[in-house]
Amino acid sequence: MQGGRKERRKVEELSPYLLWEVLKNSEINFPASIVKVKGIYEGLSTEKEYNGFYFGRLKDENLSGSITLKIPASLLPHFENGKGKVFSVIGSPYLDIKPNFSKAEIVLTVKKIEGIAAPQSSSEINVLLSIKYRKGKINLKNYLMKLMEEGENPNVAIFLGETAIVDKDLLSSLGDKNAYYNLEFFRINLTSFDFIEKVKEIDEKGIYHLIAIIRGGGEGRELFDRIEIARELVSLNTPLCTAIGHAENVHLVDLIADETFITPTDFGYFLRNIAIDFERKYETKEKEEELLKELKRLMEENNKLKTEVIRLRGNEEKIRFRLEKELEKEFKKEIDELKNSLILYKTLSIALLILLAIVWFFLKG
Repeated sequence: MQGGRKERRKVEELSPYLLWEVLKNSEINFPASIVKVKGIYEGLSTEKEYNGFYFGRLKDENLSGSITLKIPASLLPHFENGKGKVFSVIGSPYLDIKPNFSKAEIVLTVKKIEGIAAPQSSSEINVLLSIKYRKGKINLKNYLMKLMEEGENPNVAIFLGETAIVDKDLLSSLGDKNAYYNLEFFRINLTSFDFIEKVKEIDEKGIYHLIAIIRGGGEGRELFDRIEIARELVSLNTPLCTAIGHAENVHLVDLIADETFITPTDFGYFLRNIAIDFERKYETKEKEEELLKELKRLMEENNKLKTEVIRLRGNEEKIRFRLEKELEKEFKKEIDELKNSLILYKTLSIALLILLAIVWFFLKG
């Protein structure tokens, strides 16, 4: 103590492995201690909420070992797309001992994420998450693919800043697959609450299949963490996606969107890949149809050949029957001729004998 004032204690940064070591080698009263732990976020253990908290894992960057993070629902948006990324979190650790001492693990109740401002009311966020859960998130890939299969080019309303150039990034990553979509860009002040009225107006028209909000990084993104904005967006009837900031940025509106992309460029690649998948599927379908047509043609040819064989076999029977009749007729004719010749022969033989008898009689007389 100096001058009657308590010296502020600096929170040392630990890794999950070092936190375990501290636990084993000290008498720290963990529930009352505040520590800062830096590690790689491995994602949620389960999507289920437990009394306003979600549970995830934080592993050591270099050594083996990990701890459980007890994440308040109000802080969850900042972890949404953070799997595999490094986080420094501040919180209170405690030892969770399983029944029969079968297992023990450190659980860190997260109070704050370093570099991120304190969140809004967790109860308000939970209400929004509950609303989105009941509505259900749309699988945009399947949704857009189905539209293409039905012969439609998806109509996409894209909101971006008045002077933004992120549309170029999107179109560059989309490339020649742009032809599969009807993209309409709406330039508007994304740092003012008023932009939400234009989004609602577009939603009410009912002619767009998807609404996208895109912008780059930098300052002025606080609006997308406002509960009022998220409340309006979660009530839209049109599917919604966001591509706000950079890879490390996660906002409240990202949680209530059907799909979230780390950058506008990433969103463009997403649309491009759907078009490529559709082309491949269409080409496969065309090949299948061609094969079916060829199979049908071969079957028809086979049927014609069978018909021809049957016809030839019928003709063969007819020819055989006719030949048999002709042979029978010829045979009968030859038999008749032989009979006639035999009769003539007999007649001539008798006449000759009579003649010989007369000659002999005269010679004797």
